[in-house]
Amino acid sequence: MFSTMQRYKDLFQKLDYKTILLNGVLWTEYQKMIVPVGPVFDKYEIPYAKQRADLLRFFKECVLMRAGGGFIDTPNAWYAVVCDRPFDLADLSANTRSKVRRGLKNCVVRRIDVKFMAEHAWSVFFSGVKRYKNDWLRVSEGQFRESIIATEGFEDIIHYWGVFERGTGKFIAFVKNYLYDRTEINYWTIRFHHDFLSLYSSYALFYEMNRYYLDGEKFEYVNAGFRSLLHETNIQEYLTEKFLFKKQPVGLEIFYRPFIGRCMSLTYPYRSLLGKLYQPLAALYKLEEINRA
Repeated sequence: MFSTMQRYKDLFQKLDYKTILLNGVLWTEYQKMIVPVGPVFDKYEIPYAKQRADLLRFFKECVLMRAGGGFIDTPNAWYAVVCDRPFDLADLSANTRSKVRRGLKNCVVRRIDVKFMAEHAWSVFFSGVKRYKNDWLRVSEGQFRESIIATEGFEDIIHYWGVFERGTGKFIAFVKNYLYDRTEINYWTIRFHHDFLSLYSSYALFYEMNRYYLDGEKFEYVNAGFRSLLHETNIQEYLTEKFLFKKQPVGLEIFYRPFIGRCMSLTYPYRSLLGKLYQPLAALYKLEEINRA
């Protein structure tokens, strides 16, 4: 796994993401949080105060560290949405089977390369992003293309998938996946062109990808991400209802900057009111609520 983490370090440096490899764990910045890079089943602990101080000093713009991790057996408010079992069409509900068949009839699903992704994915990305209110999701077309082109040569840790309207060849959906050896596939970025959802493109896409990774490539599980805090999406509920994904409890540890921690303690009783004033603050309070639970 160390060689894989080194590959991610090289990739993130090329993408101009701030990263640091500390005691064998790669850390990066995500939405003002310091987070580990790697399969969600692993534990990412920060046992010593000096290590926490070093990370906070390195990531000066971050307000907290999200550590912990690792699959746990007890129920927890913090979880990852995963699927760890190969399945055939017969394992799905009758309703889902029908929609998968329609999706496969209407659409073609296949792996795509970096060049094709960079040239054709913007219209799909913009169709989805313009529906969200989160400013951090908004990038220019040039920035979007450059970020994809920068991943060329990293096909061992990144896969792109595309969905095409059968007959016309119209590009209508894409996914960017992160690979962690043969352990985890992380469905990192998922975008659908909203003008073509009636073709059941999502049903075709997730059926084909799960079949490829779990049945064909024998990965241990696929990961659709942690519990949502900010995203205005029902994709995780969709996957648990339709495609045998489950809410896998995961350990969680939060370490704040001292000033932020004091502010959190003082203002937490008023979180419902303060969270309405600023959406990222609402997400921060939600994470703290989960941490306390």
